[in-house]
Amino acid sequence: MLVGHNGLVMRQPVTQAKRGGAGPAYVRTRRPGPAPRPGFATGCAALAGLGFGVSVGTVVIGESRGSLAAPGRLLTAAGRLAGFTGA
Repeated sequence: MLVGHNGLVMRQPVTQAKRGGAGPAYVRTRRPGPAPRPGFATGCAALAGLGFGVSVGTVVIGESRGSLAAPGRLLTAAGRLAGFTGA
């Protein structure tokens, strides 16, 4: 038998474990997101608009006089343009 053994395994008092994020003392802090960059967003929108304008322009230029003289004329050309821009 051990001398001075009183049956306790640990000599220090047992305290309740603290978990991160638990309890009323925990306050969640939010980190701010990245700063807005309106110039970058405007530049991207301008670039997309420019690309769309160029592609629509090529469709308009690609209409031949023969296709405009065929039955349906401008309505057919407008339908093609609407289909292209919708796609």
